[in-house]
Amino acid sequence: MTPRYIGLNPGDIIWSNLRIKWWELIVRQSATIGFVVALIIFWAIPVAFVGAISQLDKLQEKAPFLKFINKLPSVILGVVTGLLPSILLAVLMALLPIVLRCEYIPVPFSCIT
Repeated sequence: MTPRYIGLNPGDIIWSNLRIKWWELIVRQSATIGFVVALIIFWAIPVAFVGAISQLDKLQEKAPFLKFINKLPSVILGVVTGLLPSILLAVLMALLPIVLRCEYIPVPFSCIT
């Protein structure tokens, strides 16, 4: 009946007992921070694309090759500009924790199992 703790605080770990040298810890932390910064920068590209889908009427004014959008039925245009961006953004935000929890990248889809 003793209390159990599931999570660990990194400050509670004696890192010298784990055979991880100080420079390995710095390299791992730097690589992790670099990966997260790169992910933040490159995650903006699909999010901007989803935002552009929601503003198709304004976008077709700037890009003349998108004039065919005016010929779509209003129901389809409403679904594409209203519902589709919400669904795509929800999927992107659901994928973000999965990508961040990946332990290593070399094996494809190793973090999903």
